[in-house]
Amino acid sequence: MDAGRATATEGPEEGKLRLENAIPFTKSDVVEHLAGRFDDAAEGNRFRALCALVESIYHLRFHENLEDWKLSYAPFDPDRGEGLIPGVSPLPSPEAERSALDGLRKVLVAANYREIDGARIKEAFGRTSPWGLEIEVDLGRYRTLGLFYRGEHPESLIKEALLLKKKFDYSVFRQVVLVFGLKEEAKGRKGRGKKGKGRYRSDRLYIKLFKNVPTVDLEMLFPEAEIRVRTVDKLKVVLPLAAGAGSSLYKIIGYVLGSGQIQYLWHQVGFWALVGGFFGVALKGFSSYKNTVEKYLKALTESLYFQNLDNNSGVFKYLLDDAEEEECKELILGWYFLHFGGGGITEAELDARVEAYFHDELGSELDFEVDDALRKLVDLGLVSVEDGRLSALPPAAAHEAIERRWEVEAKL
Repeated sequence: MDAGRATATEGPEEGKLRLENAIPFTKSDVVEHLAGRFDDAAEGNRFRALCALVESIYHLRFHENLEDWKLSYAPFDPDRGEGLIPGVSPLPSPEAERSALDGLRKVLVAANYREIDGARIKEAFGRTSPWGLEIEVDLGRYRTLGLFYRGEHPESLIKEALLLKKKFDYSVFRQVVLVFGLKEEAKGRKGRGKKGKGRYRSDRLYIKLFKNVPTVDLEMLFPEAEIRVRTVDKLKVVLPLAAGAGSSLYKIIGYVLGSGQIQYLWHQVGFWALVGGFFGVALKGFSSYKNTVEKYLKALTESLYFQNLDNNSGVFKYLLDDAEEEECKELILGWYFLHFGGGGITEAELDARVEAYFHDELGSELDFEVDDALRKLVDLGLVSVEDGRLSALPPAAAHEAIERRWEVEAKL
């Protein structure tokens, strides 16, 4: 998560979005749909009980992860209300920060988030927003920076201006996680430094979760980004002002030259009326400029208000719930389609069957993480391998194996 460092994650091909690893249905819906495919209702109920035990084990594991991460994140939490006890509480250090970031990254991976690489961030910064926002972000301010997303779908928008239509094609991230830490020497607006009264401190680690973020507007997620008024909007202010000023000056010069003198009262009144008109045009131009800036600020504020889901330690708790759901769904799907594999299937066949199930029955495209599902099945002792072919324990035996594992882990 080093600032300015591109990751190994590849962006999608031009005009083509990558299939998602995240399963776009809730755990309870997946379990109920699979249970309904059993011919015997009793077998379906046994399957539900098996899934409940799997959920209990993973809930316990992720709760332990939460406690460990809270301990490592405490020194960097901007919302920390409690103090730190010398000699007992962990103190801020580069090692402690790396530990907190490693824990966060593991949960993001488990929740099927992908990292947005540096090249794609720069590409997004260079694209034109259909909403007229131009925002400048100084990436050199960050000592730590990471952007992660889950879910991406295409969108388009048609804008009309002066009877002309322009179509904007872009994609939208369903959820985005931003994690950042500022450099100590970096200062925000008005010279606010490390431990001043600014909103962001360099000795803290900030985590933010957003929803429905257009890829062309990633800049708006960054703290204290500088809003730039577009050239076209500047021209809307400058051109009327220039035209008004030119017209007023033309009339003033013509009035002076035509009258020859301005000593009479009515000449003076007419002259100053023209001058007042000139300043009126200038004032109108300035007011138009201010309204344009306020419009931009309002659009940015509303976007952040409605798209922000959680912040800092709350984001980790949100992600843990997502990760727990994803881990359980992958394991349950892997066991189910191995169970109905007909005497054992290969890893590739299992992958194809799960993805065909989502495509044919649920109308959803998915890149199922079969290797991750098998790793979890092996960990819980729910799968056997013979001559490269995989078989799942039958429901009764699988239930007993999970019960034994639950008894062991609940006592730890």
